Amino acid sequence: MVHGAEAWLMHITKSNNVSVKSSSFIGGKAIGASIDFVRNVIIDSIYVFDVRLRKFGNVNNMTEDKEACFAYCSYALQETGSPCFETSVTNSIVAGCEYTGFTAPGNDCDTTSSI
Repeated sequence: MVHGAEAWLMHITKSNNVSVKSSSFIGGKAIGASIDFVRNVIIDSIYVFDVRLRKFGNVNNMTEDKEACFAYCSYALQETGSPCFETSVTNSIVAGCEYTGFTAPGNDCDTTSSI
């Protein structure tokens, strides 16, 4: 279990053959769990709860992240997504995030392949 961090709780990027199973991520800031640019990553039975606001220390203290419990191949390149191949998230629960629970890139309706 990862609990009470002052930043993201889990971030897997540019990695292959990673497995995360039966884990809890509670009380982080901005992002609970994120994966980007990965291949053969298996996420199974993880729980992400209570992701809170993180403000940046700029002059006016007005900049903030939009919280997400789980960012699936969607945070690194917000306009286009990040390629993730042969990757799955199953049997997982997220709750307590103000802006989004699971976020992932979508595909056009007529597309026959995905990134």
